Amino acid sequence: MRPIRRLQIDKVDPYYHPQLLESLKSSPGRLTHLIFSDNLDDFELYTAIIKEAPDLFVQLQHLGGIPWLSHPIAVTFVDSTLSVLKLLPNLTSLSVYTSAYKEKRTRDALIYLSKLHHKLRKVWLYTPDPRCLLWERHDGAWERREVSSSSSWDITRGILD
Repeated sequence: MRPIRRLQIDKVDPYYHPQLLESLKSSPGRLTHLIFSDNLDDFELYTAIIKEAPDLFVQLQHLGGIPWLSHPIAVTFVDSTLSVLKLLPNLTSLSVYTSAYKEKRTRDALIYLSKLHHKLRKVWLYTPDPRCLLWERHDGAWERREVSSSSSWDITRGILD
């Protein structure tokens, strides 16, 4: 049996978290990509999965389905809403959703995030527009470029690799 390496989770009721974790234990520490559904209201429910068994996610390189609130204070946003990221030492990319894109706030959050996650290189930002923004870090500086829209399935298949 091949280990599970990339997984998209859609609307998992907390009642089923133990069963999901049990399934992931068949390949502990091998999961490299995890994408939650784009229901931002459920983000805290999904992160509970990681908090319950962080050892299963030590090799996680990509986490998707993150709410990007463009909070005016980047440190507060990262330390509260995105605190689960502290449990993911190999994180290199994120895919995030936003309803109100603010470039300066996004840049501030990325700068703070990169201080906590030195391996973080790419952030795929889904906006209400038909476009997406890809933020990439080169030589310590974050650069933004527009990219054509894609789906979480494209990310699962390796578009950010």
